[in-house]
Amino acid sequence: MILCLGTKGCGKTVLLKRLQETNFQSLNSYSEIPATVSTVGTNIVYVKQATSKESISIIEIGGEMSSIWQNYFEDCSAILYVIDSSDLSAMSESCLLLINIIKELLKLSKPLYVILSKADVKNSVNAREMLNELFFLESYLEKSAKKSVDFIECSCVTGKGLKDVYEWVLRVES
Repeated sequence: MILCLGTKGCGKTVLLKRLQETNFQSLNSYSEIPATVSTVGTNIVYVKQATSKESISIIEIGGEMSSIWQNYFEDCSAILYVIDSSDLSAMSESCLLLINIIKELLKLSKPLYVILSKADVKNSVNAREMLNELFFLESYLEKSAKKSVDFIECSCVTGKGLKDVYEWVLRVES
């Protein structure tokens, strides 16, 4: 089981809905984005594997429940952590939560995939900017867990990064 975490409104639910699709191509417009509501509590999503009939379960835990996320870490195989790269005001909270997740995962040796969502939005922050310039995460990760943490820029509208996220999910669950 994989956990999907992130602050409220960062794009977790839309990402998981897009991962359930077999086609990761660009949507024609924003109106084609799957409708969602804020996750209160948990949401379980099953992602089909292309080569078998088995599905991979991903448990999304609402952003409002960040104080208890660590209670789920021991039973998961990996974590997808979603950050809204277009919302600078929420990014500092996201980064603080990310550092706490990394500290916990170091004890458990579990992989973490940090997804910078909404990469299609004008003025969104890219991975380099986030790691080096804004929050100096690169130096923190070099000292702690660089090998078990991967970053990707993703857009559920353009499809950018969706196939990579899907392949990462398959890889950590194989």
